[in-house]
Amino acid sequence: MAAYIAMKLLKDQGFEPKKRVRLILGTDEERDWQGIDYYFKQEEMPQFGFSPDAAFPVIHAEKGLIDGFLQLPSVSQPPDNAMRVETMEGGDRLNMVPDFAKAKLQVNGPANLEEQFKSFLVDRELTGEINSHGNKVEMNIRGKGVHASKPEQGINAVVELAKFLTQLPLSPEAKTIFSWLVDQYGETSGANLGIYAQDKASGALTINLGSLTYKNGDISAGINIRYPVTSDGEAIINKMREMAAIQKGNYELYDHLLPLYIDEDHPDVRTLLEIFNKQTGSERSVASIGGATYARALKTGVAYGAMFSDSPDTAHQKDEHVRISDMIKAIAIYAEAIYQLTK
Repeated sequence: MAAYIAMKLLKDQGFEPKKRVRLILGTDEERDWQGIDYYFKQEEMPQFGFSPDAAFPVIHAEKGLIDGFLQLPSVSQPPDNAMRVETMEGGDRLNMVPDFAKAKLQVNGPANLEEQFKSFLVDRELTGEINSHGNKVEMNIRGKGVHASKPEQGINAVVELAKFLTQLPLSPEAKTIFSWLVDQYGETSGANLGIYAQDKASGALTINLGSLTYKNGDISAGINIRYPVTSDGEAIINKMREMAAIQKGNYELYDHLLPLYIDEDHPDVRTLLEIFNKQTGSERSVASIGGATYARALKTGVAYGAMFSDSPDTAHQKDEHVRISDMIKAIAIYAEAIYQLTK
């Protein structure tokens, strides 16, 4: 909206650009990018562009993104075992840290499960609920949902619930598989999976267990990986397949977005950076993110705003919003950027 208003202000003031200016709107950015892909099959590629879908000053590098699903074989749970996990689920978007997870158990014989669960919540500083219906027990845990580009800032409810399940007298096979999930995906650097990577341009790899479904002994988990611009995405995918095979499961690739990297000395990048620093009185440098914007759909493009360093980051969260004061500043920056790039 800020970019649109900037264009309208320039037009209303009589500005006639020497280059064609386009406002390209996509409606599938959070999913499969079908709209923007179709657009560029019909229309010419711009010489340069920016996506106002990240943060200032200038995002010249975006990590590679890999979405995939881990399928694990049926877990053996004898009917007479002390406790059996019947179902477990949490998360529905791979680009978010799950903030809620639930499970249903069958309990054979006496158990102090409610007391144990509440003690776990206190120890982990979490909230949740537990209810018993005969020998059936339902429980849930609430975590902290954040964008998957910064999973270390969230609390993964799926991982936390899996941690609790490992403390129960489940079958050895069930306990082993839940322990493996916690070990491999309970940390967000990919180190336990053997895919850790880091570079100067874009930072460290991150991994997010974005969804999990356990039913009839079968486990399906959705995994989001964001890797540095200098890393080999195919090597990471192959490693994920290798690690799944160790558990006699398989890893299926769903989507792979290659990294974005534009040299910070590109003249248009320098222009955008100079405009931001001049208007804000800053001396900032280019930056990188783990998120994905439509900038990587361009042959040459960057993300440019619209968040400032002190803006509330509510992206993909409840009550997502922006400050009016930030919008006004962004409009002024975008107006000058369009003017300088096309005059």
